[in-house]
Amino acid sequence: DEAMHHYQCAIGLGETNRTLHLLGLANQRAGLLAFSQGRDEAAQQFARDAQRAYSQWGATSIESIPGKLVERTSALTST
Repeated sequence: DEAMHHYQCAIGLGETNRTLHLLGLANQRAGLLAFSQGRDEAAQQFARDAQRAYSQWGATSIESIPGKLVERTSALTST
C-alpha cells in the first residue's frame, strides 16, 4: 500500500545516508503498520531493524513499539 511504500523509501534513505535515528523511526513506523495489518513476520523484522538502528545510534530502549511486538521479536532473536 502507499504508506508502506513511503516507509520503505524512508528506510532506504536512512540506510543510504546513515541517519540511524531516522532509520529506526522509519522501521518502527513500518513495523507498527505491518502489525496493524496482521503481518506479524514483517512487523517483527521491522522491529528488529528499528531496535538495531536505535542501538547503533546510542538509544538504550524503545518504549513506543507495542509490547507484544517487542516480546515476539525478543523471543525470535533469543533462539
